[in-house]
Amino acid sequence: AREPRAAAGGIPITPIAFDPAATAIGTRPVRRRPSKTTIGLAAAFGVLAVLAWFAFTARSVALNIEPKPDDISLPSTLFKFRLGDRFLLRPGPHRVAAELAGYYPLDTEIDVGESPDQSFNLTLTKLPGLVSLKTDPEVAADVRMDGAELGHTPLVDIEIKPGVHRLEFNADRYLAQVLELTVRGGGERQALVATLTPNWAPVSLTTLPPGAEVQVDGAVVGVTPIEMQLTA
Repeated sequence: AREPRAAAGGIPITPIAFDPAATAIGTRPVRRRPSKTTIGLAAAFGVLAVLAWFAFTARSVALNIEPKPDDISLPSTLFKFRLGDRFLLRPGPHRVAAELAGYYPLDTEIDVGESPDQSFNLTLTKLPGLVSLKTDPEVAADVRMDGAELGHTPLVDIEIKPGVHRLEFNADRYLAQVLELTVRGGGERQALVATLTPNWAPVSLTTLPPGAEVQVDGAVVGVTPIEMQLTA
């Protein structure tokens, strides 16, 4: 070991070990990361602040949909809260979607105003019914529904909106048949058979002597003896 040397003035100078790491730590401030508790408290405070803001700015909205759907949602609304049949929503446009078996899906937009208590009345539209039509006897009859051309029998699974409809059947050599049909709708299948009444009768004609040419309304139909089907 080295002996201490005296500096000028008689004060001894003693050498010490040099540690660069210790020197660096001692000269720079230590940065501490926030604790998990602090982060958790900050996050909870942020959530409470957002909830308070939403509760203060939201409006109570009732969605009255007839008939009552199986499912209702607001797919484009981020901030919403449901209380039974009511929603807490912020003012502005909101998309409403609802579904019920047998009805068209509802997809519409409501505009929530500034009033604290609001309601919107919406209606689901029933699906059409699937109706099959034919005649007895089976002939190609022209069918008109509520005065509009529908087609020729037989018709299978024709989509008809719910309600009472007037159906008219017209076929050659048969009397026109008019029927009413209540279409239940909702995709339900129904069938209707129209019984047609002949508008003709068998007519037998003989002459003495036989072999006479027979014309009906100027058209030759044969010679006697003959049996014809003549319309009324």
